[in-house]
Amino acid sequence: MRARYPNEGYLNIKSVSRRKGQNWYDGDRKLTYKIKDLPPGIEPTGSEAVVLNRWVESRLPVAKIDRKQQILHFEKESVFKLAANDLYYLENKLEFLDTPGEWYLDREEYLLYYLPLATEAIASAKITVPLLDTLIIFRDKVKKNQTVEHLEFNN
Repeated sequence: MRARYPNEGYLNIKSVSRRKGQNWYDGDRKLTYKIKDLPPGIEPTGSEAVVLNRWVESRLPVAKIDRKQQILHFEKESVFKLAANDLYYLENKLEFLDTPGEWYLDREEYLLYYLPLATEAIASAKITVPLLDTLIIFRDKVKKNQTVEHLEFNN
């Protein structure tokens, strides 16, 4: 498991400010968090927020935090419109690496940090690190009702 906060369970979105005319399929670039969820000792900037919304996970790199207004700002939009009480957690920050079996990948330094389980011998471990962020992208035009359909993958 990637290093995460919190280690168990989830955080809940407090609220999301709406843009005029936003549809369910329009993403968001920020959310308001509950102050108890991200105390001053937790620094989310540089981590990835994993938001569980509708039937997908939006993986949103955290660009900055506004502690005064309790807002997390993201580098990209969520897949769909976010809503109050949607579940989320933070991943992939060295400070979150605190439980055996967790790992953190520093993409800038090309270093993988891993906290081994008590039963593991790290010297003989086989480690695989993916190099692609995305393998395939399907683009559709929901507003024009032109969706990606009838796909089949073999072998």
